[in-house]
Amino acid sequence: MAYASLNTEQPLPSSSTQSSFEITTPPGTDLWRKPPSIDDFTAPIIYRTVSLSKFRRARISFSASWLTLYDQGGIVFALPQRSGSGGDKVNPKFIKAGIEFYENRPQLSVVAVDRWADWSLFGVPPSLLNAAAEQGSTSPITTIELEREKEADGTLGSSLWVYLLEGNVRKPLREVTWIFHELDQERECWVGAFAAKPTADSDDPSRGLTVAFENFEVHVD
Repeated sequence: MAYASLNTEQPLPSSSTQSSFEITTPPGTDLWRKPPSIDDFTAPIIYRTVSLSKFRRARISFSASWLTLYDQGGIVFALPQRSGSGGDKVNPKFIKAGIEFYENRPQLSVVAVDRWADWSLFGVPPSLLNAAAEQGSTSPITTIELEREKEADGTLGSSLWVYLLEGNVRKPLREVTWIFHELDQERECWVGAFAAKPTADSDDPSRGLTVAFENFEVHVD
């Protein structure tokens, strides 16, 4: 699966097997949708395109120097939409999961967007903070996994589960129930990494945010 990008001109990973790369975003970027009129899909994304029916699981690890309100990065799962009746561009439905800087600290964040966005936050586990501190850093390396659910009888379900990986333990963060329900299963989805910086730094309004990603995996049937 070859890489593609959106909202950025930075070089793509050199090969389809490369799993580590960086994304740098300028300030003023986001993936967010809020009534009555905010519909922002400007964050740089590096992604792979797969058939929705074939998607099974994706995983990525990442870190950054999160310093400013709403600094964020992580994994994104997007459903590109057809143009509107008048030919107007329609932004994708999406799920993003990762770290977002809020209330003066990095927090686990999940956003699911069908018509509008829902946002949930979780504290970063002490084990990840302690591991970062041992390396002299305040930025934990975070690993997020997305997986399509399986029903008790082994058939595929309609939900997408979001997990935090803490060592060998998967901790569920969110179940998004609508992703695979009543959709054309042969449509494409984008699975990739993103970085966003909605708020400019007060001391340097032009400074961007760089997020380092590693061990990016996408599993399909």
